[in-house]
Amino acid sequence: QNKDRKRGGTPLDYETALDEFDRDRGFLIEVVEEFFEVVTGQLPDIETAIGDGDSDLVSKAAHSIKGGAGNLGAFNLSKAAADLEQAAEKGSAAQATAAIDDLQNEFYLLYQYIEQSKIGTPS
Repeated sequence: QNKDRKRGGTPLDYETALDEFDRDRGFLIEVVEEFFEVVTGQLPDIETAIGDGDSDLVSKAAHSIKGGAGNLGAFNLSKAAADLEQAAEKGSAAQATAAIDDLQNEFYLLYQYIEQSKIGTPS
């Protein structure tokens, strides 16, 4: 784990995630895999948008990640995405750059956690 990490707890609240998906583990795995695919595609676009000063795209993408992560019980990632969304709304490139680094770290920690947990391996 990153010693600079500001948030506590596990990267995913598995029981919350299962409850959100009516205890259907198979469906949860499908949604998690799709979430990883989508976010993996969004991250380079967000970085480019930060560099281009496109705060609207950054804000919308961060909002999407925030909601998806929250629905999965990935509250640390959801909070990191909320921080990025706020930085984009303020138009602060410096804050957005720091926030995307934090978001990427939380995404990686979530990926590792899921890969090593009872949930299943993201594809």
